[in-house]
Amino acid sequence: MHPHRHQQTLGNVEQKEQHAQIEDIVQDFFIVWLDNHLDESKEDFDNSLTKLQRTIDVIEKFRDANECITHISRSENKKIFLVVSGKLTNDVVPLTHDKSQIYAIYIFCFDKSKYEQWATEKWPKVRGVFANIDSICDSLRQTARECDDDDMKITGQIEPSFMYSMLFKEIVLEIHFDLEKEIPGLAKYARQVYKDKPEQLPIIYEFVQQYNGNINNSPVRWYTAGCFTYKMLNKALGRLDAATLLKTGFFIRDLHQNIEELHEKQVNDNNTPFPKTVYRGKIMTQEDFKNKVQQGKLISYNNFLSTTEKRDVAIDFIGREFQPSDSKIAVLFIMTIDPSVKSAPYARISEFSKYPEEQEILFSTHSVFRVRQIQETKERGMNIQQVNLTLTSEKNDKELNELTESIRKDIEGIGWERMGLLLWKINQNDKAEEI
Repeated sequence: MHPHRHQQTLGNVEQKEQHAQIEDIVQDFFIVWLDNHLDESKEDFDNSLTKLQRTIDVIEKFRDANECITHISRSENKKIFLVVSGKLTNDVVPLTHDKSQIYAIYIFCFDKSKYEQWATEKWPKVRGVFANIDSICDSLRQTARECDDDDMKITGQIEPSFMYSMLFKEIVLEIHFDLEKEIPGLAKYARQVYKDKPEQLPIIYEFVQQYNGNINNSPVRWYTAGCFTYKMLNKALGRLDAATLLKTGFFIRDLHQNIEELHEKQVNDNNTPFPKTVYRGKIMTQEDFKNKVQQGKLISYNNFLSTTEKRDVAIDFIGREFQPSDSKIAVLFIMTIDPSVKSAPYARISEFSKYPEEQEILFSTHSVFRVRQIQETKERGMNIQQVNLTLTSEKNDKELNELTESIRKDIEGIGWERMGLLLWKINQNDKAEEI
C-alpha cells in the first residue's frame, strides 16, 4: 500500500525552475500519520487533516504499522513528524524513535494517562500524549520552527555569501519602499509558491489586509507565527535567493527595525535587566564542527537567529534531537552579549510568542561571534561540546571591519542603483536589469 500523500506540485513545464524553488521553501519536513482506524470518509477526519495541513504542508497516512516503519526507514535525509495512535505506540515508538529521520513523535489518544510513561527523558523525541488535534498542531508549530532554526547555516569564516547578503540588508535599510505596491507584490508571489496549499491563502490575505510594518503591527509577530513570511525569509537569506530576497526586502527592513526598536526599549528598562548571556543548542556533524568552530575564529549567521535566556531550554532541544553516533555531536553555544556593542540588534520576543516560557531572544540577521573557548562537558548523560562565544561588530573587531570594507568598496552607490550592482556581482543579471 502506498501512502496517501498531500503535497504541492506545479503542473506547467515552463515553471520547472520555480517548482524547484518552491520545493526548497515548503517541503523540508512532513507528517507521517499512523492509525489503523483512520476513516477518511468521516467529517472529523477531514477537519483534523485540514488543521494539520495548516501547520505542515505534507502529510502521509498509514493504517499498517509495518508498512509505515518501512517507509520511514526508506525516507533518508528527511525530517519526519510521526503522529501515532495510542494503540500502536508500544509497537512503533521503540522501532522508530532512534531513526535519524524521526524529528518528533506525537501520541494521539483520548486516554492520556494510559501512555504518559512514553513522555519521559528516556524517549526525548516524544513530545507528549495528546487528546485532540488542536493540541498536536500547537506543538507541531513550535517543533517546525525548531526544525527550521536547526537548519540555519553557520559559517566558520566570513564567506562571500554572508557578505553579499549583509550588503543586501544594508541596501534595503536605505531604500524607501512603497508598501502599497510591495505588500501585494509579496502576496502575489506567496500565492504562486503556495498555489496548491489553500490553507495558506487566508493567512496571505490577512497579511495584505493587516500588515503595515510599524511596531504596533509587529513584524516580529508575523515572523514568529511560523507562516509563509518566516519560511520564505530564512530560505532566501540562507541561500542568497535573489528573487525571494527582492520580494521580501521590505519585510526584512521592517523586522530589523522592529528588533532595533524593541532592543532600545528593553535595554533602557531598569526594571528588567537585559541578559548578558544567551544559549543555543545545535546538533552538528563532526566535520562541520571541526571546520567551522575553531577557538579564536569568527562564527557568522546569515539568518535571523533564535536563542534563549534559559540554558535548560537549549539543553532540552539537544536532548530531543541528539542520537549518539560517530558522525554527529551535541553543541551548546553560550553567547556573551553586551548591549553597548553596536552589532546586529537583538530583543526579547516572549510577548509575541505562543511559548513565552522559552524566553526567546531574537537577533537580526548577520550576527557575528568570536569563539573564546571550547570544552567538552557531560549533562543529562550527553557529551556536549560547550562553545563560549562573544558577540562582536565591525567597530570592535579589526578582522571583521577589514572584510566588510573590502566588499563595500566593490559595491558603491545608494538605493536601487547599489542593489543593481550587488545583483550583478552575484551573477543575477536578469534581476539587476529588472530594477
